[in-house]
Amino acid sequence: MGSSKEEFAATVDIAIDDFVDRIEAARDIINLATPVILAEDRPESVVKKFVSQLKYLTDEELDDFFELFKTAGDGPDDHPWQLTLLNSIWEKFKGKPWAPKLATDVHSMLRRPPRIDFLLESTVVSAVTSFEVLFASLISSFLKVSPQALEAMSKEKEKEFSLRDLKGLSSIEEAVNLAISRRVDDLMFGSVADWRKFCIDKLNIKFEDLCSDWPAVQEIFQRRHVLVHAGGIASHRYVASVSATTNARDIKVGDRLKTNEVYVHATLDSILAFGVLLASSIGMKFARDHDSTILSNLHSLTYSRLQEREQDLVKHLCAAGAKIATGYEDQLLFKVNGWIALKRDNRKAVQQEVEQWDTSALEDRFKLAKMCLLGEDDEAFQLMKKMHGSGDLSSEDVLEWPLFEDVRATPGYVEWSKTISLPFGISQILSVSYFLNTRTKTLHTEECRFRESAVRIDGLEEYDPQKHKLCTVCNPFSQPASQTVD
Repeated sequence: MGSSKEEFAATVDIAIDDFVDRIEAARDIINLATPVILAEDRPESVVKKFVSQLKYLTDEELDDFFELFKTAGDGPDDHPWQLTLLNSIWEKFKGKPWAPKLATDVHSMLRRPPRIDFLLESTVVSAVTSFEVLFASLISSFLKVSPQALEAMSKEKEKEFSLRDLKGLSSIEEAVNLAISRRVDDLMFGSVADWRKFCIDKLNIKFEDLCSDWPAVQEIFQRRHVLVHAGGIASHRYVASVSATTNARDIKVGDRLKTNEVYVHATLDSILAFGVLLASSIGMKFARDHDSTILSNLHSLTYSRLQEREQDLVKHLCAAGAKIATGYEDQLLFKVNGWIALKRDNRKAVQQEVEQWDTSALEDRFKLAKMCLLGEDDEAFQLMKKMHGSGDLSSEDVLEWPLFEDVRATPGYVEWSKTISLPFGISQILSVSYFLNTRTKTLHTEECRFRESAVRIDGLEEYDPQKHKLCTVCNPFSQPASQTVD
């Protein structure tokens, strides 16, 4: 059973990796494409592009056309300017042979919705789809590592396999995989309420405990359904389900849902946090001995959001992570990072709690954390130098960990930091064979059992400590040099 738990931990780790990559890819697309699309959607850009296609108009006729655009909004308030424009174009040019085509083209241009709406709405749909892929993978992995759960679910069915099914099966393992696939398919065709009930009944996990605002997350799933099946027009089901949430409080049946950029970024954050916390919770239920693997993505997400100064998200991730973690050090790390986020909002908010934190029996890094949180910058700097010199504190931590942001402002640190060499691990890679899995962005040793899809790297240019992570099973940089890279 130990081997299956290890494989389960690795499977969950990979599933979280894929999920995070998909959500972050969606965020990158929004950040990159939004400015371009907004510029293209400006009325002047639309008109300019449209006019460039009017090859059949003379310069004088183009001037008349522009003048109609300028005065289209001068009519009565109760008369749509688009209708005024179309009527004006027809009256002005109706004697021309191309007038019907011009009126039709203008009508098509005016009816076309802003392209930014499609980008934002499709991103919401993509985020929920990414969560569904993660959830299906987690439940499938859970059923494989917990046969009793599969057997219990089988009893709820009148018939497991037909005679035709049995003829096509060559082994018990194949039959189990088919049964799992069917169970997962049945579950995924249900609603979020069905998924929630399954997790409560089978896993003793409540979605509410993993979301800082569960009603808001429910609204995201309901909105996705409306966007896909109703073109974004609020349905009776949507209004009845989410009327109490902030994002939908004033929406009525038949209203078109407005999905803006702020909403989309909040959606990506909420779905990302929910998915990673759910996967971590399920992983810890059945692979507790492999908590370093299970929690690695949650720690990475917390750290990256701390660097981005997303305080509310960090506080939520740390509070939930501290409850999920079973190891004392993991719990402390979540606690410290949560304090950092809280301190940024209100320096006095953590004062009393941190002062009461007894670090006398803890490692130096926690003593160092307490000094930093209490603003004891000079003392913290001296301990930081000592720990870095002994190898107990990496250069990445010294240069990047937000815990030290106040210490980095001290004159002593500024001068000392100029002496720091390459970040820890970079120099070692020159004398050891390593393998990089480009899909999971994980570095492995040659002996690691999880390096199946990894490729050997032959130089520093292929390894980027900002983008790649270290396998928590083989812990590459803790291994002695065994081979020389070609």
